[in-house]
Amino acid sequence: MSIRNFSAMAPIAVAAALLAASVGGASAATLAESDYPGGSFSHSFGSPSIIGAGFDQISGTGSQNVPDFLTFSSLKPGAQTLTLSFTNVGDIVDSTSSGVSVYHSETAFPHGWAGNLLGTAQIDVSTPSVANLVLNLDESFAGVLNLGLYFTHGALNYNISAQGNAGLPFPEDTPAPVPLPATALLLGSVLGLGATVARKRVAKKA
Repeated sequence: MSIRNFSAMAPIAVAAALLAASVGGASAATLAESDYPGGSFSHSFGSPSIIGAGFDQISGTGSQNVPDFLTFSSLKPGAQTLTLSFTNVGDIVDSTSSGVSVYHSETAFPHGWAGNLLGTAQIDVSTPSVANLVLNLDESFAGVLNLGLYFTHGALNYNISAQGNAGLPFPEDTPAPVPLPATALLLGSVLGLGATVARKRVAKKA
């Protein structure tokens, strides 16, 4: 392919890149604790780690007497469910015993062990290898949620599934606008421009 023809196709490549970005931009992602600034979530109720929109899966690790504090700052308002799943760090043996208590609040925690108790999870030889706690938020939920994970003994891996944090600010009963038509129009206009330029070049050569 000649340099001339390659240059004529450059706008088409740009339009294609815009199309791919518009399609992929709505996808939510997983936030691992190791990827958070500093490599760890906050252990202080007064300065929790802020989780912005765009992450629908949050994973971390906690150990005895070292709590994690998270604030979801941009959850979708209204009724929704968050699921917290816990697994033991390491193999489960006869001596395994790991536990956590989870508290939540729509306002900042004024002190440790404050807020509403969601529940406790326990992992040992007599309990399932995965323990789940489910938080059901009602229609009055405004969009900000504080979580306090108090690891009382042992060590646990955890994952928080928060579909309402995927970053789509649309009510459940309102379909989100699909970005493809507008971007497709842009791609079509660029293709038309490329064809016009090509025809003019052919005419000049003739």
